[in-house]
Formats: sequence, structure tokens, C-alpha cells
Amino acid sequence: MSHAGASYTLPLLGEVRAWQMVFIVTGVPGVVLPLLLLTFREPVRRGLLRPQAGAAPAVPLRPPLSEVLDYVWANREFYWRHFVALALLSMCGYCVAAWLPTAIIRAYGVSYGQVGKVLGVSTALMNSTGMLLAGILCDRLTRRGSKDAPIVVAVISGCGIAVFASLPTLMPTVTMVWVAIFVSGLTFNAYNGVGPMAVNQVTPNQYRAQVSAVYLFVVNALGLGIGPTLVPLLNEHLFHDPLKIRYSLIIVVFCSALTAIALLLSVRPIYRQKLIEAEQWQ
Repeated sequence: MSHAGASYTLPLLGEVRAWQMVFIVTGVPGVVLPLLLLTFREPVRRGLLRPQAGAAPAVPLRPPLSEVLDYVWANREFYWRHFVALALLSMCGYCVAAWLPTAIIRAYGVSYGQVGKVLGVSTALMNSTGMLLAGILCDRLTRRGSKDAPIVVAVISGCGIAVFASLPTLMPTVTMVWVAIFVSGLTFNAYNGVGPMAVNQVTPNQYRAQVSAVYLFVVNALGLGIGPTLVPLLNEHLFHDPLKIRYSLIIVVFCSALTAIALLLSVRPIYRQKLIEAEQWQ
């Protein structure tokens, strides 16, 4: 280190600044891990869509995107409900990430630094814990015979978001605001594991990668592209007061979570039927 905390001297690269070092440290795993993956043997493909007796030849392992989209369209009753439901839950998270700090600062007069520290710790600890607990709950429900455990857990996550997301901006004291942030943090990422898992369980192996890409596109287009914009838009047309941004946030998140819950409940019987069909691929 040539200047304390300011720069580093690395082999081949020479002197790099501290901010450059951050990119190097975070980027190295992205270079090394793919090389390590080359040493892994690809597992045997399971869950392949196979033709019935007298039917057309089997689906190729790398089907064109048009064929994948045709499959999604043919099974749209499941995919559109599930994709939109998960996009709405994602919207809740993006809205909170974008506007909760502003809402708390305006309502309670705290600093950006205080909110940033609490939200950072909560996101790192509580959101990750919520995802792990959702996986544990999904496994337990599955062992007890629940065929639609991923959907059930996603519904529970949606209920948690609807109930707890509004708490941080309605607390009487700043201390209780911080506690409410940690409590609500458990619910926001709980659906992130079980949602894609449900998609993979009812999608033929040949289509999973591209269907997952469609899923991520829908979730991010609706969740990130629309969600954070709705909050200030609603506030501008309904409340006409920057200090009331927290109420706009509550309305958008609650309505999004409630709609997601309704869609997930409606998709449960369709999902169970798709699981029966998926068993025939094995």
C-alpha cells in the first residue's frame, strides 16, 4: 500500500486506487468461477418433454425461442398469472427500496446516513433470512404432502408484505421504525426462491432456461420498470404533498401485494394440474 487507504500495488497491474480495488475484488470471482465450472461434469438431464407413442419426434435440447414462446402461450393460463403475481411482489420490493428512505426522512426527520445503515443491515440479514426460511417451509410442506408448496409459500410471502410493509412509515417513534424495517424485511425476498422453482417444476427441461429468461424479463419490466414510478405519480395526483409520499407508498405496495395474492390463489389448481402433466415427462 503506497498511501494508507488510498492506493494498492498489485503484480502486473501496478498501482491501483482504492475504488478500483473494489471493482477488482468483486470482479475476480466472476472470472475464476466460470473457469472452475468447466471442470464440472454436466448432470444427466431430467424432466425432458418426450413424445407419446405415434407422436412427433422429441423436442430438441436447444429449441428455438419461437418454439419456447409457443409453449408458453399454449400454457398461458399458468404462466401469465404466475409471472404477473411474482412481478407484483417484486414491484413491492422495488417501490420500498426506491421510496422508503425518502418517506422515513420526510416523516421523521432522520438523516440519509441513518436510514442507509439500517436498510443496509436489514437487507443483508433479514431479506436473506426470509428467503432461507421460505425454502425450509417449502420443504416441510412438501414432505407433508403439499403438492403446491411453492405457491403456498409465495402466498404467505405476499400476505407478509401486505401486512408488514406499511409498518415502518406508521410507527410513533424512530426506534420503532427501525424495528419495523427489520420485521418487514423477512417477507420481501421470501418469494424469490419458490417463485422460479415453481416455474421450473412445471416446465420441460428443454425450455427452462429460456422460460426463466422470459420470467425475469416480465418480473423486471413490471416490477422495476413500473413500480417505483407509480409511487410519486399517485402522490402527485392524490395527495399533492411531498410529505405524504409514505401514504402513496403504502397504497401501491398493499394493492400490488393483494393483487399478487389473488393471482397466486387462482393459479394453485392450474399449478397442481401442471405437476400431474410434468410427472408424465419423467
